[in-house]
Amino acid sequence: MPAIKLAHLRQRTAPLKEHFKQPNLVVSSIHSILDLYANRAHRSGQSGAPPPLIEAYNVPKPVRRQILKDLEPLAKDNPEEALALCDSIWEQPYFEFKLIAASLIGKIPVETPETITDRIFPWSRSCSDDRIQSALFTNGLEQLIKEDPGYLLGQIDRLLDDRDIDNQKTGLSALIAIIQSQYFDKFPELFRIINPMTKAINPEVRPFMVEVIRQLAYRTPNETAYLLRHNLNAPDNPDTAWLVRQSLHTFPKDIQENLRIALKSTHTPHT
Repeated sequence: MPAIKLAHLRQRTAPLKEHFKQPNLVVSSIHSILDLYANRAHRSGQSGAPPPLIEAYNVPKPVRRQILKDLEPLAKDNPEEALALCDSIWEQPYFEFKLIAASLIGKIPVETPETITDRIFPWSRSCSDDRIQSALFTNGLEQLIKEDPGYLLGQIDRLLDDRDIDNQKTGLSALIAIIQSQYFDKFPELFRIINPMTKAINPEVRPFMVEVIRQLAYRTPNETAYLLRHNLNAPDNPDTAWLVRQSLHTFPKDIQENLRIALKSTHTPHT
């Protein structure tokens, strides 16, 4: 792997802009760039991060960042061509290509939001690598969160209402990323969507639901605590107390105490 000299790297990535509307050429050029900077001596487990679950070039992060730096401005100005390019990049069975596609699609202006979700959600279900899935929801949904969060929440509502557990996991994973986004503020609608799952939770999605509540406790603790306290006193709530206990430590101290008092008043046994 040659040492990274930014001037030389920029020369290597510059042709990507010329071929933006020719996905095959862009994909071929990215392969050449990644191959040039690949770490052939890398072995799984050498670094602190776990190895990718799919084949990887193991290039330094600046290489991927420079590729995106050249492509992202064009994606903003050419949304249809950018979608076609994202499809071609995603089809490549390499870790770096998946991450590039996840970031690039998140820069495309939202003209027809379904063109984004019809890719992001199936892509996430087809890939088991946590880092790729996180990038899909955190980076890939960026423009949609900014421009049409109502549509996005509607799609997630359908996923959570589906009996298919994988769809529920996908919806909750997307919610975790949305809650963390600085651009998101439609919390009343989000609370409406998750309300049923704060009462009764399928055991297979419990870890995802706990993380949703923990992230909400960071972003909007008072409103989240209000929802939980309300549901502690609601009928048909077999899992609310458990959910409160699992997320309690993420709330501010004064809210923790209020939730503990609410738990005691329900006389709900530990599960």
